[in-house]
Amino acid sequence: MKKDKQVFTGPALILPDKIPALWSQLSTPIPNDLLNKEGEYNDSGTFQIRGGTAILEVYGPLTYHRNFFSWWYGWSTYEGLARDFNLLLNKKHVDNIILKIDSPGGLAFGLEELVDMFFQARGKKKLAAFISGYGASAAYGIASSAGVIVASKGAWSGSIGTVIHLTDDTEAKQMEGLKEITVVSKQSPDKAPDFNTQKGINLLQGLADQGGESFVSFVARNRDVSIETVLKDFGKGWIMDSYPAQQVGLVDYVDSLENLISALEKSDSAGNLALQTQPENSMVLNDEDKKEISELIADNIAKTLKGPLATLEDIQGKMKTMGETVEGLNQQTNPDDGDLDESGQKPEGKNQASEGEEDHDDGDQENGDLEKKIKDLEAKNEALEKENKELKEDPEDPQGGRIHGENSSEGAHPGY
Repeated sequence: MKKDKQVFTGPALILPDKIPALWSQLSTPIPNDLLNKEGEYNDSGTFQIRGGTAILEVYGPLTYHRNFFSWWYGWSTYEGLARDFNLLLNKKHVDNIILKIDSPGGLAFGLEELVDMFFQARGKKKLAAFISGYGASAAYGIASSAGVIVASKGAWSGSIGTVIHLTDDTEAKQMEGLKEITVVSKQSPDKAPDFNTQKGINLLQGLADQGGESFVSFVARNRDVSIETVLKDFGKGWIMDSYPAQQVGLVDYVDSLENLISALEKSDSAGNLALQTQPENSMVLNDEDKKEISELIADNIAKTLKGPLATLEDIQGKMKTMGETVEGLNQQTNPDDGDLDESGQKPEGKNQASEGEEDHDDGDQENGDLEKKIKDLEAKNEALEKENKELKEDPEDPQGGRIHGENSSEGAHPGY
């Protein structure tokens, strides 16, 4: 059986589990009978125009050049998107362009040029992106180039980063009796690296990191945020559902395509649309909500601490209550001690068992439990007395209090 030679296809900006479909797409040529007489790709168009709004489809695993799968399934290509986008830019009756996106991503080659083209066209037309399903990796890179990003409910956005995928078929070839021999010029020792070695992995890692840096950089520019924000808040390569994505700034609105079309037609710019910013009864917080909550927390902390003197008074009050509790438990455990007359004798009739009382074993068990409680309370009382002494002796606080509950065994608050 003939075995295809393993080919390194380069870095991809795509969800890792979609890589096999992308490689299959790349390796399948377009049959000649699907080409027109001039040998050019005979596609039926990838956009529609509704009034003054054009909708350009960004669909499927993305590659630079057209291929069989892009024809058969209608999957988009970078060169096809660039061609159709330029056509729409030149149509005078088109005021708005929506990039309707449902794609897991695609190849890195050719993406950045396309993204730059879209980004630079913001001032020529109102440009918006609508993520209907997947808006992942390269597809999110395309979405970021628009002036506004709208996601449908349940859409997935993000997966910012570069992935390189290889299949090690060495053992399979050995079983078929195949052995590959590769010779490179001595001037280029890394031209055919062995990816089973750490050196080979390091070379791939370098390519992935370079692609990732470029990706993060243009997303930060397009979304008008810092690189640090992209690295910290935009998923670190993972994808997000629509509302969490909106909360961190991956998307601007969560709404429908129809509402987006209507809002664009009524608005002077793509950045200021009358769309839903958060769901009803949601826990998504805006900056004002976060500020209000922070102020409430700070106010409650201040009320709890009440200053140095109050801290000391609280401890002294707890000590007094603890002492009274211990004394009361002592009375319960040893009632005879509190019932002696002036001569030191027990009054007649005291400490005698009455009818219906439990036997001595039950009384011993109860006394044992009470004695344990007393020991625990005495230990806590001793700790409070020690802390009270430290508070009075603290040279940094002339009023005898300790600030912000530091080293306090009761009511201590972590630092923020």
